[in-house]
Amino acid sequence: MQKAKKAILVTITAVTAVTMTAAVLAQGGGRRPNPDQTAVQFREALMTVIGGTAVPLILMQRGRMPYNAEVVAKNARNLNTLAGMIPDAFERDTSSATVKTMALPVVWQNHDEFLMTAAKLKTQVEALDMAVKGGSQDDVKTAIMNVGAVCNQCHMKFRQSPPGGGGGGGR
Repeated sequence: MQKAKKAILVTITAVTAVTMTAAVLAQGGGRRPNPDQTAVQFREALMTVIGGTAVPLILMQRGRMPYNAEVVAKNARNLNTLAGMIPDAFERDTSSATVKTMALPVVWQNHDEFLMTAAKLKTQVEALDMAVKGGSQDDVKTAIMNVGAVCNQCHMKFRQSPPGGGGGGGR
């Protein structure tokens, strides 16, 4: 339970930091925010929240954190909402912008494939939500693994590796 609270606190801190940074950058000395920068900031914030919401689930699935049905249920519901926001977050093509982003140009070059992968994630998250409602811890852990597999698939194809490596791709 303590690890779950810590993971939630880290997520809240990260989201707050991203939001505050975005607000400061958007001020820009009275200038209008750059639409590309705004799009990237939104994507980064969304993906940070998705990651922070998924981490406790992954830790539980791998046995690195005690299983907590309440946290799993809440995070599955939240992931369901967040996964549905991905297409909107990647609507603006920033592939030729001067803004730093971990999203690879292939996101927009093969946008239909990217959107299909996002839809696949949404489907897997919905399956996770159904597994939670079914009550079988084994089914939940399998569903979490399936969600993670789609995340990894997307990151490998559509995201730059973060500095220092650490599993594919970008925001």
